[in-house]
Amino acid sequence: MVMIYHAARCGVPIRCAIVRDTLENIKLSLVPSFQELFLTFSGQQPEQEPF
Repeated sequence: MVMIYHAARCGVPIRCAIVRDTLENIKLSLVPSFQELFLTFSGQQPEQEPF
C-alpha cells in the first residue's frame, strides 16, 4: 500500500518503485550477509567499519 502511494505521489509507475525497493533491500541485507559468509569460509578477519 505504501509503495502505491509513493509511486502515485512521485509520478512513477509502481514497477519502478518495486525495483528500487528490491535493489535497496539487496544492498542493505544480502550484500553484508554474503560478505560475512565469504569471510567465514575464507578464514580472513572482517575489516572494521570506520565510525
